[in-house]
Order: sequence, then C-alpha cells, then structure tokens
Amino acid sequence: MPYAFDTYSGNGSLTDFNISFPYINEDHVKVYVNYTQTSFTFEPNKSTARLGSAPANGAVVEVRRITPLANVLVDYADGSTLTAGDLDTNNLQHLYIEQELDDIQNKAIALSPTTGLATANSRRVTEVADPTAAQDAATKNYVDTTRQPVDAELTELATMSSGTASSLADLTNTEVQILDGATVSTTELNKLDGVTATTAEINYVDGVTSNVQTQLNAKQPLDAELTELATMHTDTAAALADLTQAEVQILDGATLSTAELNFVDGVTSALQTQLDAKQPLDADLTNLSSCQSGSSANIALLTSGEVAILDGATLSTTELNTLSGITSSTGELNKLDGVTSTAANLNVVSGMTKATSLTSNSDTELPTSKAVADHVTGVVNALGGFVAVNGPTNFPATQPAQGVVVSIKDVGSGFTTSSNEITITNGAGTNKNVRITGFPSEYAAATLTDDTGLQVTSDITNSTSGTPAVHRYVYHKQLAKESDVKALSDDINNFNERYRVGGSNPSSDNHAGDLFYNTGTDKMLVRNAANNAWEEVQSIGEFFINTISSAGSGSDSPPGGSATFNGTARKFTLSNPPSFAQQLIVSINGVIQKPNSGSGFPSEGFSLNGSVIQLAAAPATNAPFFIITIGSSVNIGTPSAGTVDLAKLDTSNTGSTGQFLKKDGSTEGIGWADVPAGVGGATGVDFNDDVKARFGT
Repeated sequence: MPYAFDTYSGNGSLTDFNISFPYINEDHVKVYVNYTQTSFTFEPNKSTARLGSAPANGAVVEVRRITPLANVLVDYADGSTLTAGDLDTNNLQHLYIEQELDDIQNKAIALSPTTGLATANSRRVTEVADPTAAQDAATKNYVDTTRQPVDAELTELATMSSGTASSLADLTNTEVQILDGATVSTTELNKLDGVTATTAEINYVDGVTSNVQTQLNAKQPLDAELTELATMHTDTAAALADLTQAEVQILDGATLSTAELNFVDGVTSALQTQLDAKQPLDADLTNLSSCQSGSSANIALLTSGEVAILDGATLSTTELNTLSGITSSTGELNKLDGVTSTAANLNVVSGMTKATSLTSNSDTELPTSKAVADHVTGVVNALGGFVAVNGPTNFPATQPAQGVVVSIKDVGSGFTTSSNEITITNGAGTNKNVRITGFPSEYAAATLTDDTGLQVTSDITNSTSGTPAVHRYVYHKQLAKESDVKALSDDINNFNERYRVGGSNPSSDNHAGDLFYNTGTDKMLVRNAANNAWEEVQSIGEFFINTISSAGSGSDSPPGGSATFNGTARKFTLSNPPSFAQQLIVSINGVIQKPNSGSGFPSEGFSLNGSVIQLAAAPATNAPFFIITIGSSVNIGTPSAGTVDLAKLDTSNTGSTGQFLKKDGSTEGIGWADVPAGVGGATGVDFNDDVKARFGT
C-alpha cells in the first residue's frame, strides 16, 4: 500500500476525504481532483480534507503528502539546545521524502519481480511517440491508422491462387497504376487477343463514336457537289464555309448590286424609324446652326448628364469664373455633389494640410484616419490593454494577449488562495479553468474579503490547452471596496483633526482626546476633558511571571493537552498573556527563545495565538523554564505641572487642615499627622535638658 497518498472516487456529494498518512506541516498536504490541485480545509482533527464543493461522480480524488525537498525543516545553530523534537522532525523529513519517492516509483514503469520484464502495473501509458525503429513500441492510434485499412485487402488477396499471386507480384508500379480505375470487362480485353496493330495505329480511331464503315457509306451521295466546289478559289471556299444556313437563304434570289448593299454598311436599326425620329429636332438644330464653329464643337462634346447639370443653373458668369484656373479633374469636382456646407464652412479647411501623424503643436494640419488609428493604438498598447469582468467566473473565453490587465469587480465570497495561487474551475467557460499565480505572501492561503476587487495580467504564454484548458494569469493588485476606502479616508481626516504638531500648545479648536506634539518641549500631550487642559501622555508598564496550563488536546496537530512540559505538547495557555509575542521573555533549558509574529506555529522559537503560546518544538519532560510578560511601557515618566493632586497620593488616612505628611511606621507608607504640641505659635519653643539649638553653620 502507498505511504503518502490516498485515492478516492467522487460521487457528486462527498466533500470530506480521510488523510490516512502522517505529515509534518499542514502545507505539505495537497488535494488533486482529476489531477488538478484543489484548495481545501482541514476538518475536524486535521485528519480530514474538506473540499469547498463535491467532486463530480467518477472524478479521481487524490490526497497526497509532498514533503519539501528544497529546504530543511530544522536548521541547527551553534549553541542551541538539541531537542528530541528537532531530531525527530529532521529524521521524519528524510523518511517522508523516501516514502514519497517509493510511491512514485511504484506508480511508474518498473521491472516485475516475477518476470523480470518492464511493467506498468495494469495502468495505461500515455504521450508515447510514433515508432521509428523495428523494436519500438507502437500506440493504438498508430496501429489503427497504419495497419487496419490494409486488413480487408489482405483478406481478399489471401483467396487467390499461388500463380495469380506470383503474376501480381511481377507487376511494376506503372503497370498497377494503368489498371487502377480500369472499367473494361474480360470480354472487351479478349478482343485485343491476336491484335498486331501498333499503338499509333490504334490511336487513329481515338474519338470515333460510331461504326467507321457506316460513316463512309453516308458520305458517297455528296461526291458530285464536292467535286464541283473543289474547283473554286481557296479564299472563296473558306468564305462559303463560314456562311450559316440562314445567310445562304438570304442570298438565294437576291438581285441588288454590291454597291447597293454597301449603303447599309454600319446601320444598326430600321432606316425609316431613324429618319422619323429626327423631325422634332429640326428647330433646335436651326438654332444651333448659328453658333460659332468652336462653340458648336464644344457643345457637341457635352454628355447628357453634363447638359442636365446646366439645366436650371442660376449662378452668374462671375461665379462661374471663380472656377477659372482650377486644376481639379471632373472626378474631383464631383466629390462636391450633394455637399450642403456654406462658404464659411468650406473656408474652415482653408490653409489646412494633410498630416499622416498626430502632433501636439500644429493647428494647420488635418490628421488622416490612419494617423488617428495609429495614435489610439499606441495609447492602448502603452496601457497594455484592459478588460473588465464582474467576477472570478466571468473571465474572457478567449484569453487576452500577454500583459493585458483583467480587472475583477468583485471576487465574491470563498475566494481562497493556496500556496500563493488559486485555480478557478470553469472561470473562462466550460472546460476553461483560470489559474492566478504570484500572490504576495500576505495572501498565501488567505481568503479575500467579499466585495473587494482584483487586477491580474494575462500570462497566455504559459497557458495550456486540453480538457480542461488552463488560462494563466499573474496577480497585479487588490482593489479595496468602496466602503473601506471611504472609512479609511474618514479615519485619515479624523486623525488630521485629532493630531497636531507645533511649537506652542493650541488654544482653539480643541476637543477632548486630541493629541498634540509640542516641538518646543519635546513632549506628547493629550487634551483632558475634565479640566480642559493639555496634559502629558503617560503609560506605566508592569512585569508578570507566567504560569502555564493546558491548551487544546493531545490529538491536535500540533498537540497540546498538557499543563506541564511532557516531550509532546507544543502549546500552553499563559496566565498573563500580552498583546504581542515580542512582549514575552521565554527561557527553556536556559536558552532564550526567538519570538515570531503571526498566530501560526513557527519553524523556530515561539509565537502567540491569543492567550496560547505555541512552540516550534516540544520541550523535554520537566524542562526548566520561565516566561516573563513585559508591560506595554516600562518608563515612569515625569508628571506634568499641576497633575499630581491629593487623590493621587497613596496615604494611610485622609488628613485634615493643619496636618503634615510624615513616614507612617505601621503601614510603611506616608500619612497625615498633627504638628507636635509646643512647637511654634504663641507658646514658643521648648527644649529638653541637654538639647542644643543650632542656627546657621
């Protein structure tokens, strides 16, 4: 059985899959559905992998341990304490890697211990190239497409006699090609039996469609006429041969001369009809006859369309003369046909020239459409392209070009990364998964907040086809949701109102709780609402010695469940936990441990998760230790003027008017006491015997 993987078959509803093998760290466990890595959570005791959605019925689900090869899990340092936990972790890393290699070898092609031959252990072998050498293995496709089409012909040839087979074998490639497509029958081929004619002689009948003798007999009645025509001139015979039957019938009985026939040369319709059509034009022709010879010639050159343009024209001779000297062609002038612009509108382009590229310093150039298109293309290319989609399952079905930015409006709920990447099933449509890589360490195995956006860039050069295809993208930037941006803006504005810096304390626009840093006194002040005054900020810290108690259970991974060091437990509850791991001084076996930020289990030293301290390795049973919590501040500070009142004095009594403070022996503190009798006032000062009074030095 395998050491480091479990294989299951999906049923469309199951989401929990047992993890039967041990592992060192949680991120060493991977889940693959149909050989594609899938994100999951550990439930309930770190021995079950729970998927976000149930794999389809029949899907292959594999839970696998992959222990890292690139780095060691235990890094020894000079002077550090060598614990059993560190040694075990180091040995387990090597053991697990060996087990995983053994699993891979057992699934690969290997030598059978019983036959000594290569075996795939009843598994398919894929991605095999077509064979080239005699002893190469051949794929099913190669055999099907290369050998099967020949089977039917070989079966049929197998029924022929040996003599026939020998004759076929003697045929050359050219002879076989001659027979390819032949439709002659055996009877027709037998007609050639005994023929001695050459190929050239046989070709004389090429194109003959009926009996040759019958055709010759039909030609005999025409012999006399052919004899008479044989005496005519060669050109005459050729001309007669070109006449149609209808043309010959027209000449039959004609009496007109050649000159008379030539009168109608070039006529295309009935002469009488053409003459009748000319009569209405007589008056117009009379008017035109008075034109100068040059004018009539120019008028004659006008087309019907050009005459129609002049019909109804109202412009004057002067206006026509405006066109004098224009070199534009008729085609160029025709471009004005239908223009409704005024002279002022047309004058806008006066002095303008064509430009084939856009510039920012010319007002006398009109860019061509290509110049505008080139400019827009340049701007778009500078941006790298941009595509906006609503969610992570709305990626374009056709992946954009390399580097194009795709902006996701809302990642939605459950958008969880795994090892700095995430795979979105059918993110670009059916059988088109989307894989986003390159997430920063802050988003490794993290769930992005609903309503936040994300920008990624297309990495089409590393995408793969197949079923499903994988469209690859690279993380670019997370986009904050609008409410967070507004809240942050409000917080910044509020902080700007609450915190100020200057050389003298503000006397206006003050609010309770405002902070002010006085650069003159180098002190941080806070606005006291009780007396409406600025007071120095003070923070008094404390030190605590911690005791430990049980946290979690011994079946946890990593385990807990013990109130003392027992060689197994790695987490304990502190009696005086601080806010941060950096506030703890931890000594185990006389070695100060390294604090680590974050709430996860560290690879060395310790971390803090709420009130629970988490150790990188389990201390030995009854190992000596101490854990000290340092307060948030350890400075006493200097009280500001006017801030120490009677309420702040730790006295043994409340006192009364006229009393003074003195050492109180009963409480080892201070207290209020009366002034001794006989001192001062109207009674003067009395001294006991043998007591001196000294004044001055």
